[in-house]
This record gives sequence, C-alpha cells and structure tokens, in this order.
Amino acid sequence: MIASILRRLQIVKSKLTNEEYLKYSQWKDVAHEVCKYYGRSKSGLAANMRITRTAEAAQVEIEGRSIYWPAHADVSRLVDMYFEVFHEGNNHYFDIPEMSVRPGDAVMDCGACEGYFTLKALETGAARVYCIEPGDEIARCLRKTFKKEIAGDRVSIHSCLLGERTERTVFYQHPGDPTIGRAGHAALEGTGHLSSTEVEMTTIDEFCGRFSMDKLDFVKADVEGSEVGLVKGAEKTIRRFRPALAIAVYHAPENANRIVDFIKGLSLGYTIRVKGIVSFDNIPRPVMVHCYQARTE
Repeated sequence: MIASILRRLQIVKSKLTNEEYLKYSQWKDVAHEVCKYYGRSKSGLAANMRITRTAEAAQVEIEGRSIYWPAHADVSRLVDMYFEVFHEGNNHYFDIPEMSVRPGDAVMDCGACEGYFTLKALETGAARVYCIEPGDEIARCLRKTFKKEIAGDRVSIHSCLLGERTERTVFYQHPGDPTIGRAGHAALEGTGHLSSTEVEMTTIDEFCGRFSMDKLDFVKADVEGSEVGLVKGAEKTIRRFRPALAIAVYHAPENANRIVDFIKGLSLGYTIRVKGIVSFDNIPRPVMVHCYQARTE
C-alpha cells in the first residue's frame, strides 16, 4: 500500500516539475493514475474464468470469450491482458473511441500474444487481421484459437519480428513464461535462462508489400520495447494508408516522445493523444500513444 502511494505521488511530482518524459502527458492522466483502482474489476474476471486443460494447451474462457494458452503457462496473467483489451478506462486500452476498429477494417496486431485484441477486432467486424507473434508456443495457440478465421482468410499468423530494417536476428524467450521475449538481448535481468531461436525481422513497409496489401486501417503494437523501430519502419505505409496507430510506449521512458516527434515530423495531420502514466524503475512514463485522423463513414 505504501509503495503504491509513493509511486502515485512520484507521478504527481514528475508532472509538477515538468519532467521531459511526461511533456506530452495531460493532467487528466495524472488524476487517473492517482485515483485508479482496478482490483474489483479484475477479481470479478478472475472469479468467472473457466479453464479446460489438455496436454497441448489450456482453453481459457472469460465473459464467453475463449482462447488457447500454453499448457504450462500461468493462466492468471490472462486476467490483466483481458482487462487491458476489453475494459475501457484502463490506461492500456488500445482502441479509444476516437480511433476504434470498424467493420471492414484491415488490422495489424503487432505482438498479438494471447490474441485478445485480434478477437475484439473480429467481433467489431474487421475484414482481415494480420497477427504478428514471434513466440513459438503462443503462435501455436493462436492458430488453435483462430482456426476457423484462418480457414476463412480473416486471420493470418506471422512468426516474425517487426522493426526498422529487414534482417535475421535472435529472439530470446523465457521457457516458463511465454509472454517474456526480446530480440537481440542475450539476457533479461531477473528472468533466468532464456531459450533462443533465429527469426526474421522485417519492416511493416516490406510486410505490406510482400502481401500486396491495398489498405491498412489500424495498427496495434505492443512489442516489448521495439515500438520506435516498428513505427519508423512503417513510414511509407503510414504515408500511403494513414492507419490509426495504438502504440504501447511504457517499455522505455523516452519512447513516447520519440514516437510523437516522429509522427509529427511526417506532417500528415495526425491527431496525437498520449495516454496513461506508469512508473517503472522509479521513472514515470506514458503508457500509450494514439495517432488518428478523421475518418468518413
């Protein structure tokens, strides 16, 4: 309790002293972080979670929505992931009202992980979702979750990384936690032994050309700190299609500023909203950057 209070006070102090990492953050986000309490909502989700286990995977159902998850992985983490995608008002919410996925949209889910955002996009009426997920076990579970949609050509799973350039690189995964993965880092502090595999890194620009995409309406990205490179590697695509961008930026304190400055520098008329504040390593930083333009019906 005391640690939580101190973190919230630190956020207030950082905004009062105009710290650089919060220069695009608004006071309403400070107020939200100081007053937020998600415990009751999350405990309700956890109480109603239904789990069916097999040797291959766990089928997890929350509020009637079902996904598959690696059999050995901690299913309790799915409550946080579900809450972030489906419960508006939390600081990690991807599709804010100004830029939600709409029927007929082409969507890229970069860092698809458990698949909740893809599931929501499909529920909203997305015509096609490209799931980008380099983790072997998670990608296997995604193929089970979206078996019908893959067969119907509404979902495709791509086991690659997205960044600023195209190359082969090493992807490190935690054997006991499939949500922990990094590209190009031989060790992650506090995670123990990591397994590694060589994977392709490509850019969104190259990816769109490879699949002859003629539209892209929404890009969601939560790629464990590689978001800046991902956005820079999408410059041609952003200029061509002007997609809405929902980018997680909390992995490094400077990421929000770098992405905002990059999008502003393109001079494409995007409205930019920096949302949420969280403190890691005693450094408050934004949670999300949303970039969008007015869309005709």
